Amino acid sequence: MNLDKVRGIDLWVGRPLCFILTLFRMLSDLLRRPSAERPVRRILLVKLSEMGAIVLAYPLISYLKKRYPQARLSFLTFSKNVPAFRLLNDTIVSEEIFTIEEDSLSSLGISSFRAIRAIRRRGVDVVIDLEFFSRFTQCLSFLSGAWMRAGLYHYHFEGLYRGELLTHKVQYNPLVHCSVSYLSLGKALVDPRKDVPEFADNIVCEDLVFPAFVSTDAGRQRVLDKLKGLGVEGGDWILMNPGEGVLMMREWPLEKFIELARRILSVEGRTILVVGSNPVTGKDKALCAAIGSPRCVNIVGQTTMEELLELASLSKLVISNDCGLPHMTALTSCPKVVLFGPESPVVFSPVGKKTHIVCSNFPCSPCLSVFNHRKTSCVENNCLKSIPVAPVHALVESVLAGTARDEWRIHGRS
Repeated sequence: MNLDKVRGIDLWVGRPLCFILTLFRMLSDLLRRPSAERPVRRILLVKLSEMGAIVLAYPLISYLKKRYPQARLSFLTFSKNVPAFRLLNDTIVSEEIFTIEEDSLSSLGISSFRAIRAIRRRGVDVVIDLEFFSRFTQCLSFLSGAWMRAGLYHYHFEGLYRGELLTHKVQYNPLVHCSVSYLSLGKALVDPRKDVPEFADNIVCEDLVFPAFVSTDAGRQRVLDKLKGLGVEGGDWILMNPGEGVLMMREWPLEKFIELARRILSVEGRTILVVGSNPVTGKDKALCAAIGSPRCVNIVGQTTMEELLELASLSKLVISNDCGLPHMTALTSCPKVVLFGPESPVVFSPVGKKTHIVCSNFPCSPCLSVFNHRKTSCVENNCLKSIPVAPVHALVESVLAGTARDEWRIHGRS
């Protein structure tokens, strides 16, 4: 469904619905007798969009398992994100992932109703809304029937109203990494102070634990057989993602990816495998056509999520725009070069020691944030267009040579 349509529905339908549900909640609180806290037997995490953000929620998932070992974790997400959840948590069974379809307005409404009905039948004690300021997910969280509801709260921020439906309110901090914000939602559940922006407990690096993808012989052989069928032989494989999918403003120009690919392939023994999850844009085909070499192979849409991680485990490097791919491949030991523009790497950079960020550091960047629901008036994305090919190629070569340090590279001249 069109992203602007989603924003419009969230604003014009979500805002009054949050207000109505808030009135209902206030009336219910007046009529209902206070009840003692109950044991936490089932926790629901709501994260509909952004596959990469699901990876960043893993420290929260790990914390909840330790804090509530007797509780079962359930998830509510768009159906396309189910493979990401399965990779992150091998204890999830299919009945514990509730899905919503986003193909059309009718499918969104019908699948949302069915998901909430199934969730209420199961019974949920705690719901954690991982969307930043979505009114839709706030309504879903309230309608789940959970007696504890944690989420990000606007406090004195203007324009982010989504009712008074939370029992545990966490102050959003736009200057900390997304994984820290997510983990704070879990820790807020045990904080007796529910209505203050302060956070009683600090989050340290040791709290931010991420899983490592475990390659298997069968999975590795399956990938090798698939590549052999595509005519890909051994050598140094480099994964390249020239597209992004949802927000095209986050894409480095295709012609620069083409030039970068030519420079990389000037060294014999290297093969570029063009990867991604969205073949609709056609940038994968355009890149391979421009290179015109059997050492540049398009495999977009031809691998499962697990196979993609197996492939990353066998590859020398991932080069990508800011999207879900570098977050998923961060579960492997493969180094990553990620190009950032209209969004902040401070908040959304992939995790891992082998992550190399390239950005232009324009004063207008980042222009996409939770405060504008990731909508910008910019039409040129010069923050990405201004990044030259030469320094990116130099970084790629240093990573391949094993001499690059984990740091951000700031470049702003075309």
